[in-house]
Amino acid sequence: MAEGAPLPLVDLAVPPFPDLPTSGDAAGLGADLAEPTAPAAIVEAALTRFGTIDVLVNAAGWSGLAAESSPPSVA
Repeated sequence: MAEGAPLPLVDLAVPPFPDLPTSGDAAGLGADLAEPTAPAAIVEAALTRFGTIDVLVNAAGWSGLAAESSPPSVA
């Protein structure tokens, strides 16, 4: 964001990220990624707001720090 890159953020909570400013280069989107239509809706919302998606990081369903996780607890 410091370099001006847009940042759509997705969270299960609605409204997502209540302290996030409503203007600028960040947008909070609420979605349950377990719902089959959610990923397409998120992509559409991000493209509508920002015009492009250059990088996608999907960390849905993960919790805990990698240093604290063992292979059986991650699998």
